[in-house]
Amino acid sequence: MQEKAQLLRDNDMIEPALVHTERTVSGGLKTRRKDLTIVLLLASNLLSFMLLLLPRLWSHLPPTTPDPTSTSNASNMFSPAPTIALVSELPTHPVQFHWSTAYSSPDDSEADDLWNAIDTAHGYIAVEHEWARERGWMASMPVPGDETKALYVLEGYHQFHCLKIVRTVFLQSIAGKELSYPVQHARHCFDYFRQFIQCHADPTPLYTLGRHTSGDGQWHMCKDWNALRDYATENSACFRDRVGNESLREQFGNCEGRENDGVIA
Repeated sequence: MQEKAQLLRDNDMIEPALVHTERTVSGGLKTRRKDLTIVLLLASNLLSFMLLLLPRLWSHLPPTTPDPTSTSNASNMFSPAPTIALVSELPTHPVQFHWSTAYSSPDDSEADDLWNAIDTAHGYIAVEHEWARERGWMASMPVPGDETKALYVLEGYHQFHCLKIVRTVFLQSIAGKELSYPVQHARHCFDYFRQFIQCHADPTPLYTLGRHTSGDGQWHMCKDWNALRDYATENSACFRDRVGNESLREQFGNCEGRENDGVIA
C-alpha cells in the first residue's frame, strides 16, 4: 500500500510537469510561427519594393552598344552615354548613283587628274575652344599660330583622304611601283570604311538585273556636299597639305583659294 501511494504521489508530480512542458512547447511553437510569419511578410515587402525600384534604376543607366572588335571594351562598357559632336544639319537632296563615272575611268591618267584635284585639306576647320566645348565636341589641339581656336577635320574630308590613299596604294601595287604610303595606313583606311558603312547601315533596296551590277542609276537621298563645302570654307583653318618640307606651323595661315575643294558634286 505504501508503495502504491508513493507511485500515485510521483504520478501527481509528473503530470503537472508534463502539462507545463506541453504548454511551453506549444507556446514556443506559436511564438516561432508568429516570428516566421513576420519575417516572411518583411521579405515579401522587400522583394516587391525591389521589383518596383529596379526598372526605374535601369531606365537611368546609359545604353551600351560595345564594338565587338574594339580592344577597349572593358574600359568603355560602363562609360556614360556619349555626346555626339555635330555641326548644323545639312540639307538633303536626291542623287543618282552610277556604276561608272569619270572617277572610275579605265584611263588612269584621266581619273588621276580628278582625284588629285580633291583638296582634303579644305576640311580642316577652326572654332573657338569654348564654342566647341559648349556643343560637346571633344577637346582638340589649338590651331598653330592661333591658340584661341581648336583644330578639327570634318569627317567627309577625312574619308576622302583615306580613299585617295587606298586608291594610290592600289594603283602603285598593280603597277609594281614603290608605295607612297605605308601599307598599314591603307589597312587603317579599309577598316575605317568598314566602321563607317556599319555606322550608317544604309537600307536602300538596290534593284538588280542579274548582270553583276546593282543600283546603276538608282536615286539616293544624300546630304548636300556643297553645303558641307560652304561650312568648311566659312570656318576654314587655312590649312594646306605639305608639298615639301614645310613645318606644321608653315602649313597654316594661307587662306587664299579656300573656296573650292575640287570635288565634283
